Amino acid sequence: MRVNLALSLAMSAGLFVLMPQINQLLFSTAGLNLTIAVYCFSIVLTTVILTDNMVLQARGQYGPTMAAILCGFGVKIIVNKWLVASLGIIGASVATLMSLAVMVLLMRTAASRSLAGLTDGRQLIKLVVVLVVMMTGVGLAATIIGDWLIVENGRLQALLIVMIGVPLGAGIFLYGCKRLRVFTLREWFAVPLISKLLRVMK
Repeated sequence: MRVNLALSLAMSAGLFVLMPQINQLLFSTAGLNLTIAVYCFSIVLTTVILTDNMVLQARGQYGPTMAAILCGFGVKIIVNKWLVASLGIIGASVATLMSLAVMVLLMRTAASRSLAGLTDGRQLIKLVVVLVVMMTGVGLAATIIGDWLIVENGRLQALLIVMIGVPLGAGIFLYGCKRLRVFTLREWFAVPLISKLLRVMK
């Protein structure tokens, strides 16, 4: 759970920071950057929901998941039209996040005993620190590269920024998590790719 949550947060944070360049690279436009960036955080909530659901299913508890899905769907229907009318298309992204957040909250509340211990407050604080540093570093790098590297082709410039920003962000994230001891060795080695990268970083 902790590793899945950390990776989903890192991916969402990275996508949020680099979304202008990713959008430019894929669609040749910088439109709807904020809308797509906000929607990226659904990765985190979806990861939590899937992980919680696996734990509950393993214990034969299906009710909390079904109730959460129905309530989340209801919230989406109720708030989507109002948020789109008030905020524009970004309202749809916000409505999705709200519905997913309701699902997580209900699953955690209804099955608090079964899901207890999956997260740790101190680890989450350390993880937030790492993510803030990562987002700041990648954001500064993207700004500096964008200001100093003048390329007429906007897509090419976006590609260069993404190619530098992604490994930079991954490096900061892994180094920060290792430095602050966000995870135990057992948790790290549960993910083959991460374990290989850690061996290289030693």
